[in-house]
Amino acid sequence: MRNLKTYLSALFMGALALTACQDDFDDPALSAPESTWLTDQNYELTTIREVKTTYWKDADNYYATIGTTPEGKHIMVKGVITSSDASGNIYKSMVIQDETGSLSMSINANSMNGKYRRGQELVIDLTGMTIGKYSGLEQLGAPEESAQYGQQTTFMPYEQFQLHAQMNGAPDLAAVDTVTVARGADLLSTTPADLIKWQSQLVRFNNCSFADGGMEPFGVYQENTNRILTLEDGTQINVRTSGYSNFYADMLPKGHGDVVGILGYYAGSSDTGNQWQLTLIDRHGCMNFGNPTMGPGSPENPYSVDEAIALEADGSTVTQVWTTGYIVGAVAPGVTSVTANDQIQFGKDVELPTTLVIASSADCRDYTRCIVIELPQGSRLREYGNLVDHPENLGKTISLKGNLNKVYDTYGITGNQGRASEFVLEGVEVPEDPDQPGTEEGDGTEAKPYNVAQVIAMNPSSTTDAVQSNVWVKGYIVGYYADYAPHFEVSTTQRANILIAATPTASAAAECVCIQLVAQTDARNALNLVDNPGVLGMEVSVLGDVMKYNTLPGIKNTSSYKLSGDPVPP
Repeated sequence: MRNLKTYLSALFMGALALTACQDDFDDPALSAPESTWLTDQNYELTTIREVKTTYWKDADNYYATIGTTPEGKHIMVKGVITSSDASGNIYKSMVIQDETGSLSMSINANSMNGKYRRGQELVIDLTGMTIGKYSGLEQLGAPEESAQYGQQTTFMPYEQFQLHAQMNGAPDLAAVDTVTVARGADLLSTTPADLIKWQSQLVRFNNCSFADGGMEPFGVYQENTNRILTLEDGTQINVRTSGYSNFYADMLPKGHGDVVGILGYYAGSSDTGNQWQLTLIDRHGCMNFGNPTMGPGSPENPYSVDEAIALEADGSTVTQVWTTGYIVGAVAPGVTSVTANDQIQFGKDVELPTTLVIASSADCRDYTRCIVIELPQGSRLREYGNLVDHPENLGKTISLKGNLNKVYDTYGITGNQGRASEFVLEGVEVPEDPDQPGTEEGDGTEAKPYNVAQVIAMNPSSTTDAVQSNVWVKGYIVGYYADYAPHFEVSTTQRANILIAATPTASAAAECVCIQLVAQTDARNALNLVDNPGVLGMEVSVLGDVMKYNTLPGIKNTSSYKLSGDPVPP
């Protein structure tokens, strides 16, 4: 290692070689450069999201050339560098970020961090540059014709990047914005809007864990390795590590912690059932293992009712989170759609034990500021929580785990099966649930199928894009879906689907998964409740794709099945 005198001498000689040219800027202690394009009337500034949206195509591979504005001006964006290739884990790539999103640039150069540091603002002249996708990731690059994939973007020459980039100001790490992702289920969406929003973002996942923590290293020498990271809500994502990084041989951290990295997207096969992947900037992206940050929606930091309503109103997909509030009443008899205050029985004099209504304050009497929860029949939640049998619960706080979704056409919590582990009621000790068939968690294989609660927790939101494909799910046949409602009986007309639940006595939509029975298949012939009324109450395993189906969490494209045992008496 050089001593201090040698180092200072080298620094002094380097300073003598500097010129006023931007290409020579390397020391933030000197005068910071200023982009000349920002004040040039021939250039027009736009946002990263606008550029990505304008040139977006649904194809996984393509390229296009960015032109000028209708007035003939050059189009430019500015953003802060969020990536670094110093650790060797990010290869020939640079990412910039503005307030609207992030944009990757594929550049044929190594060790760019020596000049282009994290926190440095760049102004990019986009006119004449190539934008497109490489295996699903939208980026700036160079056009390439592939025999296998057709048009795609690949590494642009470093000289071209330099011609189109100007630094503006000195590097400022405080300007780098890390987006905390509270719900990994957001990443299951593949709509163009969500892909544009999330691709290349610098993100943070709190309270997550590696599947092989403490047992395997991050990577393998000279290979790209994926390790599975399980997020707080159960969503899984691949963490990619290069075998040329300076930390590939380090052991994966054990237990729960927080992870920061660049969120990429790969339109290919995935170990985790989705195509998102995370790339660490360096080993320091894994932190707080053994003492993770508990985010909003955790048991220790639940959402308030007002916060949960705000998320639902915003259209956010929020699954398997905790919400806390005061018990203020229940839904009135005969009501199927709550649209007015008089459709909720506020107070302890309620008539039905099937629902609870909670709010952020005990004296709330405004249904638009309330959340409705269905109480599954036979559950601990109904047994200990309902106001008919326990009027003393009025005004108590209750915390519940579930999905923020509509119930009775108003704000609600779904996916709560009423187990003792899924709610906490003020001042009440609830005994653990007795062991029940159908509650054992699986991994989606034929030997260990998912249970109904696991599928409900996946909260599929698309009827065409699967959360997971070709997986097995097990439950009891409890009815069918028709005329926009579940029916817990045999059918005389509906052969296209069945409902399954964790118990044969289920009687609420929130407890069910809807199974598509594809026409002219053995599964439809054997399982439909018109021709096979005797299967009602029987345990069944089915193979298919997890999607939304008939407004419920569902299994579509059912291709195989296994019936076991005799029907269980109700």
